[in-house]
Amino acid sequence: MTETTHDSDELDRNDAQHLPRSDQVSDARERVAETPLYPGVWAVDVLGDAFGFPTPVGDVLLVSASVTRGQPRHGAMRSDDHLGSLEVVASNETIRDGSALDVPDACPVCGLSRTKYTLSTHHNIAGHESAVCAACGNEHDGEMWG
Repeated sequence: MTETTHDSDELDRNDAQHLPRSDQVSDARERVAETPLYPGVWAVDVLGDAFGFPTPVGDVLLVSASVTRGQPRHGAMRSDDHLGSLEVVASNETIRDGSALDVPDACPVCGLSRTKYTLSTHHNIAGHESAVCAACGNEHDGEMWG
């Protein structure tokens, strides 16, 4: 699996645009299943258009996502289209492996091993991410920047 970067996301989106609609949906679902915390703009656009949110993808529930469109030549603002927000529910291991957040094997309060991961960004300026138990809401970890 290749590392997700803005360049690789752009290439994936361009490649996906030339596929038949059913293949686009299949590729988008595969992308979310492989990298649920970094699904890529095109995958969010395709799945949002096809199914809306929330939508299950394998053992991941893509609860919500939004895309912030880039603002070229606008100083501190990012010029590329990027995730403005993302909320997924996945196994604790998936969240732990896909982020820098400290997520236990199971919730110390209720014992569930599924976590709700939330990401919100404002270009490169500010944002936050958090991991909370999907059942009881116990906060496992979180980070704010900007």
